[in-house]
Amino acid sequence: MNSSDRADAHPGIRSQRFRVTIEACDESFDCNAGEDVLSAMRNSLCRQIPVGCCNGGCGACRISISSGTYTTRKMSRAVISESDEAARCVLACRTVPLSDLQVRVLGRMWPPPTAATTVSSDGAVATAQAETKAKRRV
Repeated sequence: MNSSDRADAHPGIRSQRFRVTIEACDESFDCNAGEDVLSAMRNSLCRQIPVGCCNGGCGACRISISSGTYTTRKMSRAVISESDEAARCVLACRTVPLSDLQVRVLGRMWPPPTAATTVSSDGAVATAQAETKAKRRV
């Protein structure tokens, strides 16, 4: 990435907002200029992109950009290779839109959270009903 690809190198772009649409569910949210896709998704309460370290190192938020222009911040080559990046596969936590985007989630899509569903830090999904049955067996 050279300096001309950086969001701060594009005068006037800071006051803009861009629409990010997730293809599989046709859900969309707004992203402020200079804001990364994952932060914008979390701020909008959308939960379609898995969240990991938020620093470009784990690969949990891996997406493919179907349309639109963007820039990326530094990502770990252990999770996004140069060929991945050339094929428009990036990390949502390190991707800043320069226009409206259409994205496809490459990781696991999470179901909308419910009061009876919890997700642990290691990604395990549990329901209140399953936990209640386990407690009765003890």
